Amino acid sequence: GQLRLVGVEYVVPRDLWTSPEKPRLFGRELQPNGFGLFALHVWLWRDNPSEEGIYADWNPTVSCRYAPPAHAVRAGGHR
Repeated sequence: GQLRLVGVEYVVPRDLWTSPEKPRLFGRELQPNGFGLFALHVWLWRDNPSEEGIYADWNPTVSCRYAPPAHAVRAGGHR
């Protein structure tokens, strides 16, 4: 296997957002998550069969099975 870019996640730190309304992008509200962020997932390079499609939080056809360990990425060990 190999790593491929299949989508992007747009994020806004919740503690920096000053509007009473949630941030919006592409006509969609970014949703709060457990990491202190507002987030919007966009599956641009992989179809998503789930009901929400391109803007779903998860894509059942995508796996992180071949991703390197997080410590290897932080240490610059994966290129």
